[in-house]
Amino acid sequence: MQSPPIPSSRFLFLTALTWMVMSGPATAGSLDLAIAGTGLSLGDSEQIRGVRINLFDRHLRHVDGINVTLLKSLDPWQGTVHGLALGGAPGLKRLNGVGLGLLGVGTEKDLNGVAVGGVGVGAGGDATGILGGLIGAGVGGNARGLFAGGVGCGIGNDLTGIAFGLVGAGVGGDAHGVVVGGVGSGIGGDLTGISVGGIGGGIGGDLRGLSFGLIGTGVGGDAAGVLIGGVGQGVGGDFKGLSLSVVGAGVGGDFHGIGGALGGLGVGNHLRGIAVGGIMLIAPDVEGITAALLNGASFSNFSLDRVNDRYRGLAIGGLNYSRELHGIQLGLLNYAGNNPPWARWLPFINVHF
Repeated sequence: MQSPPIPSSRFLFLTALTWMVMSGPATAGSLDLAIAGTGLSLGDSEQIRGVRINLFDRHLRHVDGINVTLLKSLDPWQGTVHGLALGGAPGLKRLNGVGLGLLGVGTEKDLNGVAVGGVGVGAGGDATGILGGLIGAGVGGNARGLFAGGVGCGIGNDLTGIAFGLVGAGVGGDAHGVVVGGVGSGIGGDLTGISVGGIGGGIGGDLRGLSFGLIGTGVGGDAAGVLIGGVGQGVGGDFKGLSLSVVGAGVGGDFHGIGGALGGLGVGNHLRGIAVGGIMLIAPDVEGITAALLNGASFSNFSLDRVNDRYRGLAIGGLNYSRELHGIQLGLLNYAGNNPPWARWLPFINVHF
């Protein structure tokens, strides 16, 4: 007697595909080749340890192993995968492991591991690991790791790690690490690390590190580190470190360090260190060495504004002005308001100790 023919692999595949098509997305059903919940599940099963393959996911609850969503996950996204999630556009509640989607990968809540999407990848909650999308990558909560989007990358809360967007990158909270945007980068809170914007970069809070913008860079709070702005830069609070720009730079509070701007440098309060402003340099209180065409004064509405109240150190410029000088002025014309009347305006050099 002949043995019954063994079904070919092609027949098994067509049978499984027919079952999945007939099962979903409107109905729940699966063909499970499993023992005690471990094995192979074909269709919209709720849970399995092993391999689960389905066209549309609607009733997924839990997979330990490999989940393959051939087309997409239907709203609302449900289920947690511990392992590998593959498919056209797998969407889960949580993912712990690796997610690969032809179009994208998404989680409603947390994502821990590696996720790569042909178009984009996103986590509605927190994310820890590596996320990359050809168009974009986004995290609604906190992010720890590497996050990259071909066009843009956005983090809703805090970042610890690296965020990169070919056009732009943004962090809604604080950032500890590196934020790079090909055109621009923005951080709503504090930055401890490096911020690079091809055109410009902005930090809403404090900076401790390096910020670079080809056109400009701005810090809303205090800054300690290095600021480089191709055209200009501004700090709303105090600054400590190195500041360089082509056109101009401004610091609303104190400036302690080294600064250079071909156009001009302005400080709202106390300047201590070495500073060079090509056209003008203004600060009410100076302690150190400064050089500018107009040093301690500026032109406004076709009139000369005398800005410097007290100067301690060496001033070099075309016009040096100080109401109270404790040091040396070298320039074409020098004014020291605390000298005797005959020695207040002097050419080439003025001194008061």
